[in-house]
Amino acid sequence: MFVDPKKHLKQFLIGEGMKIIDLGSGVGHFALEVAKEVGKHGEVIAVDVLSDLLSKLVADAKSKGHHNIKVIHADLDSKKGSGIKKGYADRILLINTLFQLQERIKVLEEAKELLKKGGALVLIDWHPGKGSPWPDDQLISEVEAKKLLKKAGFEEVLEIELPHHHYGFIARKISSKSAIKHSDKKI
Repeated sequence: MFVDPKKHLKQFLIGEGMKIIDLGSGVGHFALEVAKEVGKHGEVIAVDVLSDLLSKLVADAKSKGHHNIKVIHADLDSKKGSGIKKGYADRILLINTLFQLQERIKVLEEAKELLKKGGALVLIDWHPGKGSPWPDDQLISEVEAKKLLKKAGFEEVLEIELPHHHYGFIARKISSKSAIKHSDKKI
């Protein structure tokens, strides 16, 4: 029922040497797979408010030989919640997290600040009414998510193909004029 990182990760346009921040990483389903994609010269920073989930991620990363994952225990809803410096990341992942946030615009604005010039946000979340494990009244529709992104200074540039219970897209800062390149794809 959850999005399979192995199946969908190629759509995120992540490559060797990139710096990725996984906001609301949980146990690191995506962080662990992304660590393989960015390789030994890349880095993944997993941020979550639940320290027990981050502890599991650290143990899993160690057992799989991933030395390029760092974890940050932080509350994204607080101002500058991640504590990461501006302009750090090539990609920000916000997967099954937006609906859980109280300060959605603040978190999206921080994500925008964390991105390098030409970087992008990968947003995936649950479709209300399509079988998520969460009550529909807690979820955010795709239309509402796009409105929040626009308000925070992002524009959608590429839709991600996902199972029917999720929606997803890649968005970049509206102020960014440069295209994001990976392989033969551009955003």
